[in-house]
Amino acid sequence: MILGWWIGASTFLITKDLALTPEKTILIVDDHEDVRRSLADILEARGYEVYTASDGQEAVEAVRNRPFCFVVMDIRMPRKDGVQALKELRKLRPEVPVALVSVYNMHSSTQRFLDLGAVAVLTKPLDIENLISLLNKHCMRP
Repeated sequence: MILGWWIGASTFLITKDLALTPEKTILIVDDHEDVRRSLADILEARGYEVYTASDGQEAVEAVRNRPFCFVVMDIRMPRKDGVQALKELRKLRPEVPVALVSVYNMHSSTQRFLDLGAVAVLTKPLDIENLISLLNKHCMRP
């Protein structure tokens, strides 16, 4: 299958079906643009294809429309927080691993988040090597 989408005002990109190649496709969800961009830059340098969303609602829409091998999602965001989005993602695509992230130590809530379906609960600032290990564990790398 061939998919296409608009890029900018006048460019239409045609690509092969992304469902065939989600192995290195990551979704980063955070309401702070600088966090999204920094993490995207790091993961792109490691060979991942990275998409971003600014809140849980955008994350649900992104996962509904594209396959991802992993989602890294902040917990506290406007419109729809990471916990609400995680619940929806578990129903929508239960096979996609999600790591929740917070600037706060969420130790007392970690088990609850894992029970909801998160594969990890991470604290900001992120330990990049730990994140890369999670990605390597959950994403098929050629």
